[in-house]
This record gives sequence, C-alpha cells and structure tokens, in this order.
Amino acid sequence: MKFIQKYLVVWFFVCWIGYIALRFIFSDAPWKDPDLFNAIILGFIMTILLSGAISGGLYFSIIPKMKYIESRDLKVPLFDGRLERIIKPETDDFSFAELQRKINQNWILTYVDNELNILKFRTKDSIFQWGVGSYLAYDDSDNTISVVSFPFTGNTRKSKRLKTELNNRIEELILSV
Repeated sequence: MKFIQKYLVVWFFVCWIGYIALRFIFSDAPWKDPDLFNAIILGFIMTILLSGAISGGLYFSIIPKMKYIESRDLKVPLFDGRLERIIKPETDDFSFAELQRKINQNWILTYVDNELNILKFRTKDSIFQWGVGSYLAYDDSDNTISVVSFPFTGNTRKSKRLKTELNNRIEELILSV
C-alpha cells in the first residue's frame, strides 16, 4: 500500500505547483510578493482538500482489496468484477512449488501458504492502472486449480481485459508446468 501513498504525494505536489503556475500564467501582475504568498497558501489549501477527497475514494475502493491480497485471509474474495476460472493441469505430477516460482518471476507474490497450496499475488501497478489481484488455490485431491482475479479499481473495460489476460497467462503457466 506504500505505492498508493507515493502516488498521492506525487499527485499533491503536481496539483499544488500546477495551481500556482496556472494562477500566474493567467494573472495580470505576476510575481508580486503578496500575490505569490496568497497563491501558495490558497493552492496548498485547495490541494489538501482535493487530495483528501481522492484519498477517501481510494480508501473505500482500493484499500480493502489491497488489504485482502496482502492478508492471511484464505476465503475466496467476493469483490465486484471478479473473474473465476478452474484449471486442470494436464500432467498428474504437477509441481505447486514450480508454479509458485514462475508466478514469483512474473508478478508480485504477496502471500503463500504451502500447506494449503494457496497463493495470492498482484500485477505491477502504474499511475494509470492500479493492477489486478489474484487468488490461486490448488486442490491436490482432484488435481484442479482455482484462480480468482479481480481489479483493484472499478469494473471497466480495461480492467476486464487485464483480468482476462492475467487468467490466460496463469493458465499458460499451469499447463506448461
């Protein structure tokens, strides 16, 4: 969740400096001392309010999913927009440790339970896309793997495409192990 804080700090300073710059671009008498001080203070207050509103929205939409993906909670997630797939490995000598190693190479592994054969991981994030989280459980009694993927942001076309691509890549990894 530190990456969310990093993005919020960057957002704060970009908005604050942007406000001050725009105010002086469209100002009659730029860089007068009292006007500069007022622009800095007003920009700071407006940016705090805007950043607080954005933080509140993120807190209610993204943070619960981020907490789940990093927690020890082993229930299958019930988030909106989740995509579930059951995959049956082609070989009987399937190696969960090998799958775990390959997933760790491709994505950010956030939780592992080797006794119950459960993995939680997420894709890398960026400013424009928060990523997709995934829950993977291997049932060795009937040799099936349940994969549940969910976007951290809303259920948009882009997030549907990302979680489908993630599940397809996971299926390719499982079938190649």
